[in-house]
Amino acid sequence: MDISDKRENTKRVAKNTLLLFGRTLFMMFIGLLTSRVVFETLGVDDFGLYNVVGGFVSMFTLLTSSMISTSSRFITVELGKKDGDTKTVFSVVLTIQFILSLIIVLLGETFGLWFVNTQLNIDPERMFAANIVYQASLLSFVVNLLSVPYNSAIVAHERMDVYAYMSIFDASVKLLLVVLLKWVPFDKLIFYVIFWLLVDIITRFVYGIFCKRNFEECRFTFLFDKHRFAAMFSFAGWNILGTSASVMSGHGVNILINIFCNTAVNAARGIGCRIDAMLMSFVGNFMTALRPQITKNFSSGNLDYSFSLAMRGAKFSFFLLLLFSMPVLLEMEFLIKLWLGQVPPYTVAFARLSVIYSLLFTFSDVLYSVVNASGRVKEFQIADGILIFLNFPLSYLFLKMNYPPYVTTCIALVISCVCLLVRVLILQKIVGFSFKDYMLRVVLRSIFVAVLSFVIPILLYNSIEASFGRFLLIGFVSVLSTFTVVYVCGLEVAERVFVLDAIRSVWNKLKIGCSKSL
Repeated sequence: MDISDKRENTKRVAKNTLLLFGRTLFMMFIGLLTSRVVFETLGVDDFGLYNVVGGFVSMFTLLTSSMISTSSRFITVELGKKDGDTKTVFSVVLTIQFILSLIIVLLGETFGLWFVNTQLNIDPERMFAANIVYQASLLSFVVNLLSVPYNSAIVAHERMDVYAYMSIFDASVKLLLVVLLKWVPFDKLIFYVIFWLLVDIITRFVYGIFCKRNFEECRFTFLFDKHRFAAMFSFAGWNILGTSASVMSGHGVNILINIFCNTAVNAARGIGCRIDAMLMSFVGNFMTALRPQITKNFSSGNLDYSFSLAMRGAKFSFFLLLLFSMPVLLEMEFLIKLWLGQVPPYTVAFARLSVIYSLLFTFSDVLYSVVNASGRVKEFQIADGILIFLNFPLSYLFLKMNYPPYVTTCIALVISCVCLLVRVLILQKIVGFSFKDYMLRVVLRSIFVAVLSFVIPILLYNSIEASFGRFLLIGFVSVLSTFTVVYVCGLEVAERVFVLDAIRSVWNKLKIGCSKSL
């Protein structure tokens, strides 16, 4: 790949990241504005009920997540080929989704229904509402499952502007929900879940119409391509192993917390996860823009450039999350109180540990992109799945011994460190990814940057009493400290050029946009 192609790819990644970044800022503003009202209106118990029942349905995401990575990988690979048959791939993926939807509905209306009504710790007076939440969540899950091929096509074509436009619709709906939720004369939790189900259905149709009008391959034809079915099921099957372990580590542990504690603790964990999700969305934007480039370059034989993108992606993802999470980590209790008006027990601990976990996970996230691009996922997913699954039995053991519920996230942190080492070693074995370079140039260097960046903000935090002024000061100092340390100590010469090219590209786009508007 020549220099002009690399610069064009850099511009494309920068443009798509900027679009998704703007979308995230907009969504975060609306989300913070509406979340407090939703939390206050539903109350701690109903908010926790929604998290545990909806979380149980989300355990089926082991199928969805595996199919998202499968469909994205196969569609993107076909686009990277000169003679790729994306139409056949799309039709095969959607056919598989229909089959999986039927399986999920069957499991959900038998085992799932029994589990919700007999095993979860739910107030008997709220069982009817719990069942409505369950049915709405199950149907919403199926709708989103059928949307996977269309969303994968949008990402593969790198049309991130579509997500930016849809955020306007999503934000408008959230504002409408807040207004209506305050005034509905019947059960507010039931109204909340049914409203969101309708939104999911509308969103599904909007994405479907857009894809059919803009991408030729997104026209479904029922067909049975034995070779592609076998390849996709093999790829998805091994991904399911790793994803199922992640589901048990996340939603499975949430159910354990419900059994050993109560819905109020589920609410605390849910709040912590929401804060973490908001921060991770910034990193997710960057990786969503970068992932197609990693896959396309790998499939076309540009392995060195693909590995280089992966290493930069991991490092930049960590730095982005560090930039936003540092003031949040330090001022977590103040922010939650400002946001929700109250701080349920264990919320601060759950939130801080979740953010630290996500910082570590940025080193692993990009590795999934490389292994998926290679298609050789078997060994990777077996080792990954076994290690991640250990979080579930270990959490059960420690909760049984009456440790505080946030011990589950501490266990996940330790396992995550071990998983990172194993993932890089396996990737080195199957595709030649350098373990030494990754650990020294990415992981250890990034951790060193994080430690240096925290020094001044922590000194300020410990020397000034809690107040809104301290929060603003720490936020400003944290951003300045992180930017300085990252640029001086975190980036190599080539990476500085990469960043400057991306900034220059974004700046030129903004100047062109402003001149056109004038």
